[in-house]
Amino acid sequence: MPIFLLILAIMIVFPFPAKALTMESQQYQLQSEDVVTESAGQSTTPSFEIPLTTDERGVFNSKGYIATATNSQPFSVVLQSTNLNFQQLTPGKANLISNILRISSPHGHQVFISETKPLTSLSGTVLPATSCDTGCSYLHAEKWLSANTGFGYTLESKALPEDFLATNYYRALADLSKNQRPANISLTNLSEVNAEIKVLFKILPSQKDSETYSTVINFDILPNL
Repeated sequence: MPIFLLILAIMIVFPFPAKALTMESQQYQLQSEDVVTESAGQSTTPSFEIPLTTDERGVFNSKGYIATATNSQPFSVVLQSTNLNFQQLTPGKANLISNILRISSPHGHQVFISETKPLTSLSGTVLPATSCDTGCSYLHAEKWLSANTGFGYTLESKALPEDFLATNYYRALADLSKNQRPANISLTNLSEVNAEIKVLFKILPSQKDSETYSTVINFDILPNL
C-alpha cells in the first residue's frame, strides 16, 4: 500500500518597493524589500521592523521567523504541522488529513497555496491532481464525491473564495513545476485581525503499491500594510 507525505513550507512576503532581503530556515522564508540592515542587527523600513539579536537569529534558523511591526501590533503566522503523513492507504478509498494555519495581521492579509510538483514516488510514478466530479482545477473548486482518483484540497474558514460552496468542493493544487501561479485561499479585510484556515487534503489512490509519494506544499502569505 502506498505511503503519502506532505511537507509544508511558509513564505511571508512584505510588499515594499526596491531592494530585497530574504531570510529562511528549514520550513519558513521571510522576504521583504527596501530593507536597510544596520551593524547592530536592526533591519528596518518606514513601516516594518525586524529586530534581530544574535540569539534571535539562532531561533529563526532553527524554528521559523521573528517579526515585529513598528506600530506594536505584531504580525504572526502559526502552522499546526509542517509534516503530514497519510500513512498507508487503500486503493479506491478516500483518505483525509488536515492542517490549520493561524494568522494574526493588523491590516488583513492574503494567503496563496501551491505545490512544488505533483505527488511523486522515488521511481517517478505520479499521483495526478483530482478533476473532481465535473472538472475542477487549481483555480476553481467543484464537488468531489465520486470515486475519481487524485489529490486535492478543500477549506474551512470564515473568509473563503466564493467557489468553495461547501466542504465537499475541492480544488487541485497549483503546480509550480508546470508554471501555474499559486491560488488565493483567503481574503481578509481591515477588521479581521486574527484568521484561521483549515486545509483538508484528500487523496484517493487508484492502485496498490509499496512506494512512498511526497511533495512540498507552499503557503505564501501577503500581509496588508
